[in-house]
Amino acid sequence: MSDFTSNRRPPNRVRSGFTLVELLVVIGIIAALIAILLPVLNRARIAAVRVKCLSNMRQCYTELLMYSNQSRGMVPIGYTGFKSQSNILWDVYGSDGGTGVWGTFSLMGVLYPAHFMRSPQVWYCPGELTGTQSFNYKTSDVTASWNLWPPGNYGNPGYPGFSNKISCSAYSSRPIVDWGYGGGSSPSHSPTNNPILPPSKLPRIERLKGLAILAEAPNVTSVVRRHRDGMNVIYADGSGHFVNLSRFKNNSVAAYASSWPYTSSLFLNSVGTTNTGIWADLDKD
Repeated sequence: MSDFTSNRRPPNRVRSGFTLVELLVVIGIIAALIAILLPVLNRARIAAVRVKCLSNMRQCYTELLMYSNQSRGMVPIGYTGFKSQSNILWDVYGSDGGTGVWGTFSLMGVLYPAHFMRSPQVWYCPGELTGTQSFNYKTSDVTASWNLWPPGNYGNPGYPGFSNKISCSAYSSRPIVDWGYGGGSSPSHSPTNNPILPPSKLPRIERLKGLAILAEAPNVTSVVRRHRDGMNVIYADGSGHFVNLSRFKNNSVAAYASSWPYTSSLFLNSVGTTNTGIWADLDKD
């Protein structure tokens, strides 16, 4: 009689995991998917920041337009002393008879005392991460802080508790009108005896037509940091679009190659029949 039990095959065992080869295959597939998806996700992130930035600038344009509707069509754009300084909202000037540094709203900053700049954070690009161009960048040391909001002068009865630091926007205005420059420490520069007011001949927005009136910082370094290959621009007719870096790169590189104050004509030169410079590069054809 044969031993039946000795001829039976042992039951198959259920495998409890992957083999090394299978595990390596899965890892390889995941790595390949990541390599494919990461550039796509990064491009999507850059595109989202670009869209948000343009949305901010459209809101800025709306505020400028509201101001012009109450100012006989005039719009508060220009520059303070040098055409590279066309984004200053609150400018610090000098000594107020020994009471300390004082300043005033300038350029687009006059929207704030006119009660239009109710959401000042829209004047800053969401892709800008540097303190000098970011909204309300506070540090433990006020001298290392930037664009504190609301701006103004500590101790000035008109602006109690405000900052005595220069506040700038991440967006620049067309440097078409010189608002003056009151730098220095002379007591003669004070809100009482020498106030800095908007120029009497501000440009009228309807006469600017297809000209660029708002743009991001035209420095190539800032352009690459924010959006990589270009910047957003808003025109006097309210339209806006993304302008590729190649269109204004030559003038931008030349403008910022020299030390500050940068060559104003490389930003905008209106002498003659044809405008030249960075802002002319941004204008509609």
